[in-house]
Amino acid sequence: MVSVKTKTGFECEIDEDRLDDWEVLDQISGMEDGDLLQAPRLLKKLLSKEDVRKLMDLHREESGRVPTEAIMDELLDIFGQVKEAKNS
Repeated sequence: MVSVKTKTGFECEIDEDRLDDWEVLDQISGMEDGDLLQAPRLLKKLLSKEDVRKLMDLHREESGRVPTEAIMDELLDIFGQVKEAKNS
């Protein structure tokens, strides 16, 4: 398990087996190619349902909207930490 705590205080654990998944790699590749629609699928592959809900609630505005930019920033932060943990 990789423990993650983002700059905003969101905490989760990611099972390293979830990272060794062709579909995760494909979704990351799609995002790098500009297909941002891969981000929701990627989050659901990496995080538990409860953690996805917690992340959305952390950024949910009074109107109920969850800003895309906030979640993308979180995803980048999560990947940065996972990469550091794997290189340690």
